[in-house]
Amino acid sequence: MLVRFKFRKSKNAANKTGVLYCTITLNGTTIKNPFSTGVHTEKKFWDTKNQLISNSAYKTSQLEQIKADLRHVYEKLRTEKPYLTAEDIKTYYLTPPPAGVPLFQVLAEYLAYRKSLLKSGHIGVSTYKGDMTLLSNLKSFVPKDESYLINRVDATFAARYEMHLKTRPKVGKLLPLAHNSAMIALQKLSRLLDFARDQGYILSNPLYEKSFAISSVQEKSTLTATEIELLENFTFQSKTYVHVRDMFLFQLHTGFAFGDMYEFSEHDHTFEHLGKVYIRKPRQKARPERKHKQTAVLPYFEKAQKLYQKYSGKFPVYTMTTYNRVLKEIIQIVGIEKKVTSHVGRKSAIHSWLEKMGRFEIPAKMAGHASSRVTESTYAKISERMVIQAWEPE
Repeated sequence: MLVRFKFRKSKNAANKTGVLYCTITLNGTTIKNPFSTGVHTEKKFWDTKNQLISNSAYKTSQLEQIKADLRHVYEKLRTEKPYLTAEDIKTYYLTPPPAGVPLFQVLAEYLAYRKSLLKSGHIGVSTYKGDMTLLSNLKSFVPKDESYLINRVDATFAARYEMHLKTRPKVGKLLPLAHNSAMIALQKLSRLLDFARDQGYILSNPLYEKSFAISSVQEKSTLTATEIELLENFTFQSKTYVHVRDMFLFQLHTGFAFGDMYEFSEHDHTFEHLGKVYIRKPRQKARPERKHKQTAVLPYFEKAQKLYQKYSGKFPVYTMTTYNRVLKEIIQIVGIEKKVTSHVGRKSAIHSWLEKMGRFEIPAKMAGHASSRVTESTYAKISERMVIQAWEPE
């Protein structure tokens, strides 16, 4: 499909102002009557070759939006019509969407769709829980009116929604969001609008060109062997502190992410080879549609075994938020001056394997990474010890 715009001078326009019309060509056939885009410009500013308006980036972006919407119509119709024509695409594009569908009706359909993806294994539990926050966030902002329509959600709505998320008062579990969390919430809103467009409830996503940028996050440190030993030997009076400390140590000795730690089972995920016990566990991030599954294979280290058996294979259940909060308190009590979260356990384990082996391939498999490039780009931090090891005589 080819989409082109042509300048057509307006009648009685003294300053040579005109309107850009759109043509669609498919399989060598062009629509008979180009339609108006509603975008006005002067002929001298219209660049026919490059299809842009030289004095207005905004108007050029409007044309790009029309192109994107037409491409979407084409992708939708070609799966429904065996003999699709350019006229079919034009007719569908120019047909107005339904008069209005309630926002929360579309949201209910979207969450049902996402739940089906969860059941089929195409998304994880944490991803689905993140989708569900869209419901609570929108309920805290949109007037409690079931007739609030999806086509009222536009760029102005998004700007007001962002301000609300960042400044709303604390009500129950709802808190004001930091910048990055608010940007993630807006990204979820945009995906809801994509879904509404796919269902034909709206013609296009008004947030299509909006960039909800995440600010760079300060890199989390890894723990040294000395710090890990200090954590292991510290005596806590609180059972909660002991639980979280032990679970974090288990992460340090397996490289497991938070979710993988809870999923691990000695019965299902270990095997013996030449008298040694190994872990073979598919990662929680693995997806059924991927050709190569992400499976971690590593020795079942003795310290990890003892921690698992201490709790008879059933670690105490905490949400990640609670786990990270308690972990922060533990680290402060022990006297480690670093920002530590659950992921630091995994990162520290992988970094220690890299220091020991000096190469990426084996630690990548132990971590369950799809490629050693992931290990290298995300976890590799060349230390002084690694440099010295590289130059030691064999």
